[in-house]
Amino acid sequence: MEPLTKVYHDWLCTTIDEKGVTLPFGFALGSDDGLSAYALDLTPKQAYAHMLAECALKKPREMIFGLDRFAKPGQGTTLGDLIAGHHFVAGKPTRPFIVEYQHEPRIVRPIDWNNMFWNATLLLELRGNITAMLTRS
Repeated sequence: MEPLTKVYHDWLCTTIDEKGVTLPFGFALGSDDGLSAYALDLTPKQAYAHMLAECALKKPREMIFGLDRFAKPGQGTTLGDLIAGHHFVAGKPTRPFIVEYQHEPRIVRPIDWNNMFWNATLLLELRGNITAMLTRS
Protein backbone atom coordinates (compact mmCIF):
# COMPACT_ATOMS: atom_id res chain seq x y z
CA MET A 1 0.00 0.00 0.00
CA GLU A 2 1.12 3.55 -0.68
CA PRO A 3 1.92 5.84 2.27
CA LEU A 4 -1.24 7.06 3.99
CA THR A 5 -0.28 10.68 3.33
CA LYS A 6 -0.20 9.95 -0.42
CA VAL A 7 -3.54 8.12 -0.29
CA TYR A 8 -5.00 11.15 1.52
CA HIS A 9 -3.58 13.68 -0.94
CA ASP A 10 -4.66 11.64 -3.99
CA TRP A 11 -8.19 11.34 -2.60
CA LEU A 12 -8.24 15.06 -1.81
CA CYS A 13 -7.42 15.86 -5.43
CA THR A 14 -10.62 14.10 -6.52
CA THR A 15 -12.95 15.87 -4.07
CA ILE A 16 -12.44 19.53 -4.99
CA ASP A 17 -15.21 21.33 -6.83
CA GLU A 18 -16.30 24.95 -7.26
CA LYS A 19 -17.57 25.04 -3.65
CA GLY A 20 -14.35 23.67 -2.19
CA VAL A 21 -13.80 20.20 -0.83
CA THR A 22 -17.12 18.43 -1.20
CA LEU A 23 -16.75 16.55 2.08
CA PRO A 24 -13.88 16.67 4.55
CA PHE A 25 -12.53 13.23 5.26
CA GLY A 26 -9.97 11.19 7.10
CA PHE A 27 -8.25 7.83 6.92
CA ALA A 28 -6.91 5.49 9.57
CA LEU A 29 -4.61 2.52 9.16
CA GLY A 30 -5.20 -0.12 11.81
CA SER A 31 -2.67 -2.45 13.34
CA ASP A 32 -4.03 -5.17 11.02
CA ASP A 33 -3.30 -2.95 7.97
CA GLY A 34 -7.03 -2.39 7.50
CA LEU A 35 -7.84 1.03 6.06
CA SER A 36 -10.81 2.94 7.48
CA ALA A 37 -12.25 5.98 5.71
CA TYR A 38 -14.24 8.69 7.48
CA ALA A 39 -16.64 11.19 5.91
CA LEU A 40 -16.58 14.17 8.26
CA ASP A 41 -19.90 15.87 7.50
CA LEU A 42 -19.59 17.53 10.90
CA THR A 43 -18.73 20.84 12.51
CA PRO A 44 -15.00 21.28 13.19
CA LYS A 45 -15.49 20.52 16.92
CA GLN A 46 -17.49 17.39 16.10
CA ALA A 47 -14.89 16.26 13.55
CA TYR A 48 -12.08 16.68 16.08
CA ALA A 49 -14.11 14.85 18.74
CA HIS A 50 -14.88 11.98 16.38
CA MET A 51 -11.33 11.54 15.11
CA LEU A 52 -9.78 11.90 18.59
CA ALA A 53 -12.22 9.29 19.94
CA GLU A 54 -11.33 6.95 17.07
CA CYS A 55 -7.66 7.46 17.86
CA ALA A 56 -8.15 6.77 21.58
CA LEU A 57 -10.49 3.80 21.20
CA LYS A 58 -9.18 2.01 18.12
CA LYS A 59 -5.53 3.00 18.51
CA PRO A 60 -4.74 3.06 14.78
CA ARG A 61 -1.17 2.73 13.63
CA GLU A 62 -1.62 5.90 11.58
CA MET A 63 -4.38 8.45 11.00
CA ILE A 64 -4.83 11.60 8.91
CA PHE A 65 -7.73 14.03 8.64
CA GLY A 66 -8.33 17.61 7.61
CA LEU A 67 -10.98 20.29 7.39
CA ASP A 68 -11.70 22.77 4.63
CA ARG A 69 -10.52 26.28 5.55
CA PHE A 70 -9.70 29.57 3.89
CA ALA A 71 -6.55 31.62 4.29
CA LYS A 72 -6.05 35.31 4.94
CA PRO A 73 -3.02 37.45 4.04
CA GLY A 74 -0.10 36.95 6.41
CA GLN A 75 -0.73 33.25 6.99
CA GLY A 76 2.10 32.03 4.79
CA THR A 77 -0.12 30.88 1.93
CA THR A 78 -0.57 31.94 -1.67
CA LEU A 79 -3.96 30.41 -2.50
CA GLY A 80 -7.18 31.30 -0.72
CA ASP A 81 -8.41 27.80 0.08
CA LEU A 82 -6.78 24.99 2.00
CA ILE A 83 -7.28 21.81 3.93
CA ALA A 84 -5.81 22.03 7.42
CA GLY A 85 -5.35 18.88 9.44
CA HIS A 86 -3.34 16.44 11.46
CA HIS A 87 -1.32 13.33 10.73
CA PHE A 88 -0.92 10.95 13.65
CA VAL A 89 1.55 8.04 13.78
CA ALA A 90 1.48 5.82 16.87
CA GLY A 91 4.21 6.75 19.33
CA LYS A 92 5.09 10.04 17.60
CA PRO A 93 3.88 13.63 18.01
CA THR A 94 1.09 14.79 15.71
CA ARG A 95 2.16 16.51 12.51
CA PRO A 96 -0.10 19.40 11.52
CA PHE A 97 -0.30 20.15 7.82
CA ILE A 98 -2.05 22.16 5.15
CA VAL A 99 -2.78 21.52 1.49
CA GLU A 100 -3.48 24.66 -0.49
CA TYR A 101 -5.83 24.28 -3.42
CA GLN A 102 -7.74 26.19 -6.07
CA HIS A 103 -10.61 24.89 -8.18
CA GLU A 104 -10.17 26.91 -11.38
CA PRO A 105 -7.62 26.67 -12.79
CA ARG A 106 -7.03 23.43 -10.88
CA ILE A 107 -4.13 23.67 -8.45
CA VAL A 108 -3.55 21.25 -5.57
CA ARG A 109 -0.27 21.80 -3.80
CA PRO A 110 1.65 19.04 -2.04
CA ILE A 111 1.21 18.57 1.69
CA ASP A 112 2.94 21.44 3.50
CA TRP A 113 4.28 20.38 6.90
CA ASN A 114 6.14 23.64 7.56
CA ASN A 115 3.62 26.49 7.57
CA MET A 116 4.41 28.26 10.83
CA PHE A 117 1.07 30.08 11.15
CA TRP A 118 -1.13 27.07 10.47
CA ASN A 119 1.03 24.64 12.46
CA ALA A 120 0.72 26.85 15.56
CA THR A 121 -3.01 27.38 14.96
CA LEU A 122 -3.67 23.67 14.46
CA LEU A 123 -1.69 22.61 17.53
CA LEU A 124 -3.63 25.10 19.69
CA GLU A 125 -6.89 23.93 18.14
CA LEU A 126 -5.98 20.28 18.81
CA ARG A 127 -5.03 21.06 22.41
CA GLY A 128 -8.30 22.93 22.93
CA ASN A 129 -10.34 20.05 21.54
CA ILE A 130 -8.52 17.49 23.68
CA THR A 131 -9.05 19.66 26.77
CA ALA A 132 -12.75 20.05 25.94
CA MET A 133 -13.15 16.29 25.58
CA LEU A 134 -11.38 15.62 28.88
CA THR A 135 -13.34 18.22 30.86
CA ARG A 136 -16.82 17.52 29.54
CA SER A 137 -19.25 16.31 32.11
